[in-house]
Amino acid sequence: MVRTRDKRNKNLPEHLYFDPISGYRFKLINNVRKSLGKDRSKAIAIANAYNAQMRNSETLNSLINYSVAEKSGEESLSQYLDKILVKIIKEDNPASGVKKILINDMDRAKKFFTMHPHDINIAIVTHYMEVNHKDCSNEIYNKKIGFLKKIFSWALDDGIMLSNPAQDKKRRKIPAKQRQRLTEEVYKAIYDIAPLWLKVAMSLSLQTTQARLEISRIRYRMTKPSSTKNGCVWFKEPKKIHNDIIYGEMYINRQKTIEKEESHVLIPIGQTLKTIIDNSRGDKIASPYIVHRMPIKICNKVSEQCDHITQLTPDYISKGFSKYRDKTGLCDHLDIKQRPTFHEVRALAARLFKDQGYDPQSRMAHSDAKSTKVYTKDHIRWVEVQHAEISI
Repeated sequence: MVRTRDKRNKNLPEHLYFDPISGYRFKLINNVRKSLGKDRSKAIAIANAYNAQMRNSETLNSLINYSVAEKSGEESLSQYLDKILVKIIKEDNPASGVKKILINDMDRAKKFFTMHPHDINIAIVTHYMEVNHKDCSNEIYNKKIGFLKKIFSWALDDGIMLSNPAQDKKRRKIPAKQRQRLTEEVYKAIYDIAPLWLKVAMSLSLQTTQARLEISRIRYRMTKPSSTKNGCVWFKEPKKIHNDIIYGEMYINRQKTIEKEESHVLIPIGQTLKTIIDNSRGDKIASPYIVHRMPIKICNKVSEQCDHITQLTPDYISKGFSKYRDKTGLCDHLDIKQRPTFHEVRALAARLFKDQGYDPQSRMAHSDAKSTKVYTKDHIRWVEVQHAEISI
């Protein structure tokens, strides 16, 4: 017949006993008894870890084998967790996938927290994390601490626990996810399978170093420069400037830095830009914008960001780029947040211009630009950049 443990030892791990004189004593596997001092929390944590490693437990229950008290009011935390689960689901109304993870986490907790709620402390929480989540990613590790914090919070609210020990558990540092730069190889692969409107957007961004918002607003033609519109002013006849044939000027107002004079950029339209603009008309769609597309449903309302049915929003350009980027399969090895976006075309262009010996800062409308020329036209100070083209 199994001997019933003394009441003062009832909620202690297996082989740990309390002695009023010497404190907590623990029996090792060689039957030697060692004193673990008079600190209850420390003794429980040490006994817990020793039993888990040295006593070859078959279940998580026996890793921290607290006896569940039979008397009313001395239940283990695991006996409350089903009730807490019901409350969490009712309060949060999680999606099916999140609910499944929550139930799995709760099952894990029920197997582990077989001790009285008042005995759970930071040492027990640390051991739980070591047993169950030691080798998971930092992000998942922190989420599991958050789970413990949530169930302890409910237990605290119900008066089952006196504190929330998960509050004090140190989270792991999550390294910043670095978005990978767009390489020429990936750019070419996306370009090859992209529809015409995306090819035009990519090409314009590459040659001008402008971002999606500015690209989406470039008009085929303007009669004169404007501080509120992006577009092209064409010469009556092409001009030869420094051995380059220039057909007109593209005026860009960089919205992000619109209050600075460097935000107004004048880009000479050479042969490469002219070819991009000419090719954009290949779909025979009448549109005032170089980057354009006829919507599938003509009845669609025009977006608040647009003033013409064929104009594309910046988000549409970004999503289209990401869609065809993923179709190439060249970025499948990267986390979705690390894959290059349309904005990286701008960064690629800056690098390629710099490699050719051109200062990309003025072209990008950065405030530290060493501009080729700053002059006033129609009361607006424009930064004229040197004519340059990228071949890729």
